[in-house]
Amino acid sequence: MIETDKLQSNLSITDQFLIENYKKCSLHSKKQLAMLRVDNEQEQHQLECLHCVYKQQNKQYLPLDLIIDSNEQTIFKGWPVFDDSQIYENLLEAIQQVSYKEENIQEVQVFFKALKAKVFELIEQKESELLLIVEQNSNSSIKIQEEYNSISQKERLKDIILNNYQDLESQDNMLKELIKENKLNQEINKARLEDILKTQKPFKIDMTPYNQIKDNIIEIISNINSNLKNNLCQARENSSKRNCIEINQIEDLPNCKNFENIKINFEWNNISQGQKQLLKDSLTSKFGGIQKLEIWFG
Repeated sequence: MIETDKLQSNLSITDQFLIENYKKCSLHSKKQLAMLRVDNEQEQHQLECLHCVYKQQNKQYLPLDLIIDSNEQTIFKGWPVFDDSQIYENLLEAIQQVSYKEENIQEVQVFFKALKAKVFELIEQKESELLLIVEQNSNSSIKIQEEYNSISQKERLKDIILNNYQDLESQDNMLKELIKENKLNQEINKARLEDILKTQKPFKIDMTPYNQIKDNIIEIISNINSNLKNNLCQARENSSKRNCIEINQIEDLPNCKNFENIKINFEWNNISQGQKQLLKDSLTSKFGGIQKLEIWFG
């Protein structure tokens, strides 16, 4: 009796539940029911012991304790699709990979914390914007899990096992009905799972360009006292290069707007001498207020 009590105390809550509430196997009277046959409706009961399972070859089963202990993140291999092990590997891989949300948030926070310490409080606005993007793009795992839960009718299956054990015949009919429905919807279920795997991809943020910006800003701030004049000259030079434009066609004249240095080369255009002078006077009048204007007619 002491040994029995000791054995009972070592059992999990799930095992105790099965022992206390489920009868022994009808074919092996000393063995506990432990498995659910899911790939076909049985002539006998759907629930079997491990000895029954051992005698069956190439059959699909779900352990009862796995069903009872399942949660929102559980993936039942072989249910609801029977003959495609790859789809379950893909499901598990997809759900595990989409755990980038916390990592993304942490990287964004680390980046902005370092930048805020050296620049302005206004950076907090950009941090919030980027965190929102991460939040909005980090729901693929939830959508995949929700779709699987819906297709597999996991909660219905779990409810039958947990709440209908007192009437084995009724429970068996419920299980048969659920399995029958699943068999009828095999192709649809498979297509839905494949579709959700294709459309919901894990989002991993690329912090490389943001870190480059951070390094550039830190370098500028670190050298601002000793290299202020050089930096200003370089900035003016870069700005001047960006504000230069050269055009070769009259049709391109509207593109000169907002440029400080304009070079107009109409050397290859068929323009008469009189038209050249009129055009030059018109262009000089139009762009006379800019920093530099060059006009070439060849």
